[in-house]
Amino acid sequence: MPVEVKSIEVGPRCVRDFPDGSNMVADVLAAGVEIEISLAMILGMLSGSDPQAAAIVLRQMRSVADQEKAVLNVAGARLAPKAFDIAKIASQAIAGHRTRRNRFAHNPWACSAELPGAIFLIEATLLTHYLTGHSGTVQRAHESTAPFEIKDDDIYRTGEVQRAREEAKDAAAVMRLLLKFVRAHYRPDLAPMGESAEEALSELRAVGSFAKAETEFRIRAAKKRSR
Repeated sequence: MPVEVKSIEVGPRCVRDFPDGSNMVADVLAAGVEIEISLAMILGMLSGSDPQAAAIVLRQMRSVADQEKAVLNVAGARLAPKAFDIAKIASQAIAGHRTRRNRFAHNPWACSAELPGAIFLIEATLLTHYLTGHSGTVQRAHESTAPFEIKDDDIYRTGEVQRAREEAKDAAAVMRLLLKFVRAHYRPDLAPMGESAEEALSELRAVGSFAKAETEFRIRAAKKRSR
């Protein structure tokens, strides 16, 4: 449930001074960049275009979610049904990271003496509304007569920081291995000697987030068939 605090400090110091806070933010954002590169390479391979051109096209889209949709649309037309299922599962597997990365990129970080041992994200619209009636910059501490409401999912303590870093690592690995799978399946002539789709799929299934997403995907598919 949401947590309410009246006194907050907003700015980079909150993340910088929190154990592994800077590393967490760097890991999450860096994983997002690696995923974009993997998507561009997959799109280039499936569409027969230069990956650099594919990257330029994807960069024009508003979000990573839109980029994934574009790649999945092409994958649906190019890949065999079972291989396309793997691409859809991979997209599902990184959904949590995608949401986290977007919030990290678009919401300011804050901390509060009322919430020791934690840093948290503040809704940008909420902070903007507060600042409208107050002088000063967002770097200073702010006092509010009405409490700020912090979503529980936006509060990061030591455990959440570690989980966010692992999630980012998994998400980047999933898309990197999906690229390997698509290359071996769709363009084996481009794959290094000895690389196979079966090997790539085995490696994908060893990633926890993909294994979980595949189980959920198979359960939904089985339920749909039984209707």
